[in-house]
Amino acid sequence: MPKSYRALQAKRFPLHQSYTIPTQYSYLDIEIPDTTIVRQYLPIPQEFSSYYVHHEMIFEQFGRAKGVDFSQFAAPFEFYMHFRGNDKLLLIQTQKKVCASLVNDLIYTGDFDIEHFVVNFDILQPYITQVRGAWFKFKEPDLRASGHFGNHVDQSTAYREALQTGELSSLYVLHDFEGAPLQIQITSDCAIVLYTPFDQISTELSVVINVLGMLNAVGALSIVPPKKTKHRGLSSPDEVQKTKSLGPLFEGLEENG
Repeated sequence: MPKSYRALQAKRFPLHQSYTIPTQYSYLDIEIPDTTIVRQYLPIPQEFSSYYVHHEMIFEQFGRAKGVDFSQFAAPFEFYMHFRGNDKLLLIQTQKKVCASLVNDLIYTGDFDIEHFVVNFDILQPYITQVRGAWFKFKEPDLRASGHFGNHVDQSTAYREALQTGELSSLYVLHDFEGAPLQIQITSDCAIVLYTPFDQISTELSVVINVLGMLNAVGALSIVPPKKTKHRGLSSPDEVQKTKSLGPLFEGLEENG
């Protein structure tokens, strides 16, 4: 199963043994999501501090459990994140929507200062010789996204036409790591997806760091400030945070990361 590591820059990151995101209770009768972060001592490079994260998200979904009807529930997600203090690099190993929810909550506390990397594919593409696939996003109402796959797909007519009408959102490439070609995916919002299974987290981190080093070396990485959004637990009597469709979180994602 692919593993996605999202790279961010944490300019402020409190190095506590454990951290709980404070939640302000609402006047409404709704579930209160819970997030805890606990330091872990894993066999990984010493410059990294690792944390085990339990993060819950609220979903509005009608259903019944044990004879009780409900209209929303808290879905738990558990994953690791790793922080390297010398360059403020934060790696979060989870899917896109869960990572975005966690980062939003961390920023809202005021204890964390986190910014997002973006990948410039116009700069990156000349340095990639083996493109195996690509995803594009479109603004047309009848076509939101499309994928193109195959050896050297970037040389195809369909790929070039998609570049003219859509925005490249991810590339599937062969990346040389210590003499071995690894199939990886690089997304525009700097997720590195590994398709090769590894026995050790330390090896996964080494691959991700190697890819990020390549992106930085060619000048394809930049930082964008975070958007100001509301905290998921601060509902007022006339304002409730809503999460749209449940589907994409629990279905197999066609575009990983």
